[in-house]
Amino acid sequence: MVECGATTPHSNAPRVQAAEAAGTAVAVRRRRNLRWTIVGFSALGLTIAYVDRAALSVAIPLISKEFHIGHAVRGVLLSAFFWSYALFQIPSGRLLDRFGPRVIYPLAVGWWSIWTALTSVTQGMGTLLVFRIGLGIGEAPVQPANVKVVSRWFPRCERAFASSLFDSGQQIGTALSVPLVTALILTVGWRLTFVAIGMAPSRTLPRTGRRGRGPSPRDWSISLPRYRWRCSARCGTATTNPRSGSGNGSGISRSCVREIAPPTTWWW
Repeated sequence: MVECGATTPHSNAPRVQAAEAAGTAVAVRRRRNLRWTIVGFSALGLTIAYVDRAALSVAIPLISKEFHIGHAVRGVLLSAFFWSYALFQIPSGRLLDRFGPRVIYPLAVGWWSIWTALTSVTQGMGTLLVFRIGLGIGEAPVQPANVKVVSRWFPRCERAFASSLFDSGQQIGTALSVPLVTALILTVGWRLTFVAIGMAPSRTLPRTGRRGRGPSPRDWSISLPRYRWRCSARCGTATTNPRSGSGNGSGISRSCVREIAPPTTWWW
């Protein structure tokens, strides 16, 4: 792996340069496609999370009628999700810093999927309240995990755009929740609806490749100096082009290189 701030010597033999150039295009294309795919799946996970959290708002009239729940109790049930969601935001961030999105994100998805599906066996206000609190705990790491993913896979000059892409999943999920959940309730009833949307994450979100690991260090290092220069140029901090040798010869800005150096583990 190329160390942060390292520069590529301009005196390499033509044969070595030709061998490295053969893998450059493939490695760069793979990395570009991978990071945008990662953001796409982040947006998809956020979409599913918002559909799950909004499902009760659509089903609450039928649930209230079945269990004779009044308007005041409805408010308590609908707000219970946000109690645990807000409370567990900070510990979720600490866990993400400690273990990373690759560990915490699938645990969160599995956790909130279980509590969403358990809503189908609700027997009254007490059980429904517990299930909503459990759902809030599971969804608390979602946004911090997405932010962590973007900070790992994108340089500073591209993070705003990447963040806008994954955050669009929030609006998409909110927009889809009412028509989707309504159609499911009319088709299979409210209990099976919660089972269906609870199983959706395990069927939709991808499994990790290479036994849960991301690109190998060799994949990243094949064309890393050139990639670093290109991103540094966008950040306005590049001083030497490793391909042409143009520039003042002082190397690549260490601060920008540190920001754009790619990780060697998968996003979750």
